[in-house]
Amino acid sequence: MGWGTTAALFMDEILQGIWAGLIGATWLEQSATVLGVLGVWLMIRQNLWAFPIGMVQVSLSAVVFYQYQLYADAKLQGFFFVVLAYGWWHWVRGCGDREELPVTRLRPRGIAGYALLGATG
Repeated sequence: MGWGTTAALFMDEILQGIWAGLIGATWLEQSATVLGVLGVWLMIRQNLWAFPIGMVQVSLSAVVFYQYQLYADAKLQGFFFVVLAYGWWHWVRGCGDREELPVTRLRPRGIAGYALLGATG
């Protein structure tokens, strides 16, 4: 078996695992997942709706984590909620007289640095 075939089988196994996890999840977990993906997609597109969608998503995630007795993760969702609320408020309110920061892409050197940092972590 060649490398391409092995990679394809590995990817197929990963996708089957993800699908099985989604199908086996509760409606609350599925809703949080869908809203999380939607929220990231909206944030990438710099859409204001990313904030309220994200706030609903982290609220649902907090409930799920609490039900599974993952209390630290549930509390972390509270922090995310506050940060999203602040982001939403700041976006609507505007930056005042400060210069707007442009959205840019991370350079390859930065990607490599963060990848190394993540792998080390």
